[in-house]
Amino acid sequence: MVGICVVDDAGVQDVVLGESGVLAGMSPGSVLAIHSTISLEVCHQIARIAAERGVGVIDAPVSGGGFAAAEGKLTVLVGGEDENYEKCRAELETFGGNVIHLGPLGSGLIAKLVNNTLHAAHYALARDAMVAGTRLGLDEHALGRALSVSSGNSFSLNTAVAVGGFGVLAPMVGPLLRKDIGIFDRLTGERDAPTGSLIAVADEALQLFGYPREPTETAL
Repeated sequence: MVGICVVDDAGVQDVVLGESGVLAGMSPGSVLAIHSTISLEVCHQIARIAAERGVGVIDAPVSGGGFAAAEGKLTVLVGGEDENYEKCRAELETFGGNVIHLGPLGSGLIAKLVNNTLHAAHYALARDAMVAGTRLGLDEHALGRALSVSSGNSFSLNTAVAVGGFGVLAPMVGPLLRKDIGIFDRLTGERDAPTGSLIAVADEALQLFGYPREPTETAL
């Protein structure tokens, strides 16, 4: 198995394709694992090209953040043929505390896009809750600690509390969430999948972080 994890579509294409790309050095029967959160179009494009060389492809984006990565406890969301998944499972389990095979190629990416959009929405809701609580007279740090050990807790809130606030998070998560929400918005629009208030609330988080999507980036 060869695994790659870069930022976006262009980065994956640059690393994988071309004369000096990863794919050129892979042997028939091997498997390429794409850990990046990218569009389904690029994932399938790479799979078609890889198949011509006898190389399998799985999408295997990860979730959990730096702390989980350091402890080998990432969640790995896998899409791809059973045979390709089984070839990679032992390697994925070396850094994945939860390795979940969700279905055919692209399924892992869909799950990751759903997750990241929900993650962004949680940031917006957590920030609204914190603002309301402080306006009612509570100390911000004390409220953050209280919520992080109560039923209103979320991974997003925990992250904000751990790094020292939403402002600190902005440059770390804003650009990546903007990319992922854009992909998810286009995908759900193309497939007529209902999202309710999910994307609207996630967009509120992008506004909060200072990385709003442009009108041309939103699905009609």
